[in-house]
Amino acid sequence: MVHAAGRATGPWPVTRARRPRPLWLLGLLVLSAPACFQRGKKRAPPPDAGAVSASPNTLDAGSSASAALPPLPPAPEQGPPRPGGEATLYLEVEPAHLNPLLADGIVARRTGHNLDEALLRQDPVTGAIEPCLADSFTLSPDGRTLELTLRDGVRWHDGRPLTLRDVVFTLKLAARKDGPAAAWAADLEGLTLTELGPRRLRLGFARAQFSRLASLAHLMILPAHVFARGDFTAHPAARAPVGTGPFELASWSAGRIRLERNSRYWGRAPWLDAVTYRVVADRAQAVELARAGELDLIWHLPADDAAALVDDSAVQSGALRLQRYAPPQLLAVVWNCRRPALASAAVRQALDRAIDRRGVVAALAGRAWPIAGPFLPGTPAWTPPPAVDAAAARALLADAGVPGTITLLTPAGSRTAPPVAALLRDDLAQVGVTLALREVPWGDLLAALAARDFDAALLVEQSGLEPDLYPMLHGSQSAAGDNRGGCSSPAVDATLEAIRAEADPDRRLALERTLVGQLATLVPLSYLAVDARTALIARRLAGARPTLEWFWPRDMWIAP
Repeated sequence: MVHAAGRATGPWPVTRARRPRPLWLLGLLVLSAPACFQRGKKRAPPPDAGAVSASPNTLDAGSSASAALPPLPPAPEQGPPRPGGEATLYLEVEPAHLNPLLADGIVARRTGHNLDEALLRQDPVTGAIEPCLADSFTLSPDGRTLELTLRDGVRWHDGRPLTLRDVVFTLKLAARKDGPAAAWAADLEGLTLTELGPRRLRLGFARAQFSRLASLAHLMILPAHVFARGDFTAHPAARAPVGTGPFELASWSAGRIRLERNSRYWGRAPWLDAVTYRVVADRAQAVELARAGELDLIWHLPADDAAALVDDSAVQSGALRLQRYAPPQLLAVVWNCRRPALASAAVRQALDRAIDRRGVVAALAGRAWPIAGPFLPGTPAWTPPPAVDAAAARALLADAGVPGTITLLTPAGSRTAPPVAALLRDDLAQVGVTLALREVPWGDLLAALAARDFDAALLVEQSGLEPDLYPMLHGSQSAAGDNRGGCSSPAVDATLEAIRAEADPDRRLALERTLVGQLATLVPLSYLAVDARTALIARRLAGARPTLEWFWPRDMWIAP
């Protein structure tokens, strides 16, 4: 049971569970989390699996990724936090909106989650679930009932008070399987809501789910007085959001989104007065802007750019610094099982066995670790990837039949996708399969995934220390959910359901290992690698550290 302080005292763990985000495009990382955030104790690294730790901390000199790159100068001493000042952060593409509940809010979540908050929060360092807009909560021992008390004194950015009406409105909207926020429906199946008082609410669920609290920690509460009328998917408030978070929208012009400190914020206020997100499509131009002092943070540099910058005068002088980190995300190919050429599991097995994952790592400049399943290296359910087996692939195709040309979609403009896609093409050619490569604009790729109109796509899957894989892999999520490829089996579905309902971590781990074996047979995706990242950070920007949830402006300050 979870008591008022939000700590786990019973069988339902709250420090390991993380709701995975949907599969998104390579190079358009989404790390979504509530604005509620406090520092917690640093997580000890998971058991060594011969690969990178799942911890988001900066990679040290002994890790395999860092060993492939020149050493970095030490980070400067930045002193204690101090209020005041402004920072400018890099965005690679301008979001269409800042509505956190819409499924296409990819880049929006990085900016918008400074604005919005959830009932609970998941600390992006420790993974612990703590109160946020709910100042206390209690989860029943069977995991099917959650009672919470809404925090008093919270106000929306427009000055209106937060009420249970806002919470009920948001939860009902997210629970609708045919609604505009349907991506949340699987987590809220069978939801019942009972108001126990002006600020108390009981949530009932059809079944237990080990990741229940983590899921609710990522479901942002929206103001009913703003969104109750009008078209939710095209609401004007999506471009002029009203939240409860530590920052509020000050202005939004082409290529610039400016947030200012929320003077009404109920919690610890940000150190910075303001944050501006500046959209720069060309990353080389972004680096030049950082050199000129016009950008304080570029969250990800391509491998060759990062390596070249180690000896750059701005880095060597300390004006800019490089920080390497391992984000919790998996590079994968999703196969569309609706296509006749890919409908056979034997064909997908053959394609998977033909892929040289060590070659994928080489294509990523050695800054990656090969994988073969949906769990991060170093976590208990991780299994090492098999060696490439072209002979076994040919044997499978001899029985199942060689498919016709398969088109692999990749996002246009990505510098990482082309070498990986070319390697996949060459690997499959070795077993007689033609893989046609097609770069498409990000919006077109997203539309193809939503319409299920593709053969295969190269994606980044957001993971975590223990992801809930139901939304991505269960057959019920094929039509309108996150199971883009539509691959499913009764056995996999049953295991996913059992994992969700299992409270005991050891029994759940056994089920997760069973799932890994089932996925090796079903092959809905070919998991390829976990890649390391390098950020470029201005010396003056202190507190900019990577976590499981990207970089947090609330914790940044301007160093003297």
